[in-house]
Amino acid sequence: MKYNRFLIESLFVQFIICLLITKLVSR
Repeated sequence: MKYNRFLIESLFVQFIICLLITKLVSR
C-alpha cells in the first residue's frame, strides 16, 4: 500500500509540474 501511495503522489507531482510548464510556455 505504501508503494501505491508513493506512486499516486509522484504522478500527482508530475501532473502539477506539467501544468506549470504549459502555463510558462503559453505566455
